[in-house]
Amino acid sequence: DERVRAQLGKAPTAARDWASANRGIERRLAAVQRNADMVFPSRSDPRGAGVHRAIDDLSQANEISATMPLAERRRAQVRIKTELARIELVLVDAVLPSDRPSLGSG
Repeated sequence: DERVRAQLGKAPTAARDWASANRGIERRLAAVQRNADMVFPSRSDPRGAGVHRAIDDLSQANEISATMPLAERRRAQVRIKTELARIELVLVDAVLPSDRPSLGSG
């Protein structure tokens, strides 16, 4: 919407930066959720239950951080991003177990 873009253009730099970072976290959360659904399609799978629960917790933390003052919000976003990276690695490890032989080992 052009009206929203015009208003955002008038917003302070910090607010625009926060909005951009928050959209990035939301997109990343959505991507992690899609990947978790692909790797662990059943929420009753004990291996995936913790992953799904962690994603739900991060989504909730992201919503909570939106109401925080800027300095605290930034610290919260760093924690959220750190946990997202950890979950992404868990998903990669679930797909590529360490005991799987590499294709180049002949």
